[in-house]
Amino acid sequence: MGELPDAFAFIQSLRVALLRMEQWGQVGGLESPEVLGFLRDLDAVVWDMVDQMEGNDRG
Repeated sequence: MGELPDAFAFIQSLRVALLRMEQWGQVGGLESPEVLGFLRDLDAVVWDMVDQMEGNDRG
């Protein structure tokens, strides 16, 4: 049972890192549509994983 909270904590940490990367990218000049699009796509995947772990259905 300990694996689920560990995985959830990892996913939450990843989400925070993604938000920081996106903010840094906007400030640091990495505003290319490819970079920001990749971060948004990755963020959506992370949210899907969180929803699955929590039993939520966004769609």
